[in-house]
Amino acid sequence: NPGTLSAPFLTLAMAQSAVRAFNANMSGDITIHLRGGTYVLTEPLVFGPADSGRNGSKIVYRAYPGETPVINGGKRVAGWTPHDRRKNIWKASVAATDNFRQIYVNSVRAVRARSNGPMGLNKTAFGYSTPDRSLQNYRNKSQMEVVASPHPWQQLRIPIADIRGNAVVIQQPCWSEVRKGEYPGYSNPVRLENAYEFLSGPGEWYLDQTAHVLYYIPRAGENMNVAVVEAPVVEQLIVIAGNAATPVNNLSFIGLTFCLSNWLRPGTGQGLTSPQANQFGAQAVKAAVDCHGARNVEVTACNFTRLGGQGINLLTASQNCSVNGCSFYNIAAGAIQVGTTWSGRLPAGSGDIVANIAVNGCRINTVCADYQMGCGIFAGYVQSCTFADNEICNVPYTALSLGWGWTRSRAAFTSGNRILNNRIHDHMRTLSDGGGIYI
Repeated sequence: NPGTLSAPFLTLAMAQSAVRAFNANMSGDITIHLRGGTYVLTEPLVFGPADSGRNGSKIVYRAYPGETPVINGGKRVAGWTPHDRRKNIWKASVAATDNFRQIYVNSVRAVRARSNGPMGLNKTAFGYSTPDRSLQNYRNKSQMEVVASPHPWQQLRIPIADIRGNAVVIQQPCWSEVRKGEYPGYSNPVRLENAYEFLSGPGEWYLDQTAHVLYYIPRAGENMNVAVVEAPVVEQLIVIAGNAATPVNNLSFIGLTFCLSNWLRPGTGQGLTSPQANQFGAQAVKAAVDCHGARNVEVTACNFTRLGGQGINLLTASQNCSVNGCSFYNIAAGAIQVGTTWSGRLPAGSGDIVANIAVNGCRINTVCADYQMGCGIFAGYVQSCTFADNEICNVPYTALSLGWGWTRSRAAFTSGNRILNNRIHDHMRTLSDGGGIYI
């Protein structure tokens, strides 16, 4: 289509390509209006320096007045048939490449099949032992994982390599990671997850990656012949890909909805072994909107929901950006991350420092649903950032965390940050040793 009001472009990528043809000599803002409906992505939409607004003007991607554009990184799973009528288990085929850690039925999060308690797991030199020898006969044992809480502020995801007799062997490199560091530990297993044999109640699901079959037990009132079952595919929806030398400048995203992102690391041999707050040094949990080297980027009045990772990351070399009046709900990890723990190694004045970020007037509710040691908002070593007038509630751990580390010299440039007038409640609902505000 020609990109007119009556015949708009059908994809975001086409609109992005059209803008590149005439943004070099901007004399005013360029606005791309997104009509209502769903824009399905099969790969991230990447914005580089060539997509920048220039000459002090912005490139604005915004909802057409009165309409709701949805940026969707998932797919629908259809073709459901009964599998076990006694237990009311249904099944549907999925693609051989499909791998996901959440599904949503009629937009409601389903529950990944899990054990009722730790099944007698005890810590050993090779992983765990179990008195239940039936576990060795479960199908797809290498797709199972242990959820453990060795410390009050941790909830780890520990992938299983095999179960032989009463021995539960852990995958590498996760096994090495949970045995080292300042707070080593894989004690206090809470439950096992992701086995067909754990399917027991309404709303539970299991993905058999070997047979490429998804199983689900419907909740009361759900008709699998017409139910909308969605699974995430793409780990990042929007990527701002700049750096300190060549940043991405002057972009705005206004009134958009982002949904159905994926995040697969916890199910790999790495597992989820963060010492605290879902932090991995220079890395971060993947986000629906993931920014590096973003300068003067604005995200306003957007909705973030049904995400497998985080909502927004503003990471290395991102400066003078804002997140305003956005809503974050029903998210597996945190809502917003600003900076990382790794950046404490940077020298003062480095262009890689994350600085002058404003998070204002956002509502964050029911996040960190799967990865519970995350925070509603996490900010690492950052400078002159403001977090004001936000509401953060229904989080399992800390609502807002600022700073990292316990050595003063490592955070020499961390200054000028402000936390103002936030409404924080119903936090620390699962874990402990955190707070409404943790500095």
